Amino acid sequence: GKLRHILRAHSLNARIIPLLSLCAFASAASMRLCEPLLPVLADEFGTSLSAAAATTTGFALAYGGAQLAFGALGDRFSRLAVIVVAMTAAGLATVASALAPTLDLLVAARVATGAFAAAAIPLSLAWIGDNVPFAGRQLVLARYLVGQMLGMTAGQVGAGVLAELLGWRAAFWLIALLFAVAVLMLQGPARHDAARATRAPGGLLAHTR
Repeated sequence: GKLRHILRAHSLNARIIPLLSLCAFASAASMRLCEPLLPVLADEFGTSLSAAAATTTGFALAYGGAQLAFGALGDRFSRLAVIVVAMTAAGLATVASALAPTLDLLVAARVATGAFAAAAIPLSLAWIGDNVPFAGRQLVLARYLVGQMLGMTAGQVGAGVLAELLGWRAAFWLIALLFAVAVLMLQGPARHDAARATRAPGGLLAHTR
């Protein structure tokens, strides 16, 4: 029975780590998405490069600030369930970015994307810490972080290529698709994780502090 439990846990982890890596890829790619698009966005909305740069700074500020809340939410609820909800919201915000008719709305959508995309990496690392034995953790972390590192590069390079070939909005549609795929594939593991999660004692504000 113990061996069966170990094998089941190993199999589950083997399925979940690539999905968490996909979330990290989408989150990191989204972070770098607008950098190569700034000249295009400035031209599209008839504004300056500095004004268009609000799409990157807004994302970054929201991304950094929101991590304070997601750590506490992950402690209070299931980490995978929180990731699924946050990635769903990040995907919807990315769709709003693709449809934005004005720069102000694009900036607002990017702020929302950054706030929710912030959940992917810290909660994934926390989940790995909870579920992977210390002896094998470094190898798992290395495999997981490949998604984040590739996402940083792909977001910056891929957005520029897509803008040239299909227009700047295509880059946002592709990232939204990645978020959607990750959410759909994480549904089952998230339900399993939520069923066995133990709610941490104390209030949400206490955990945030």
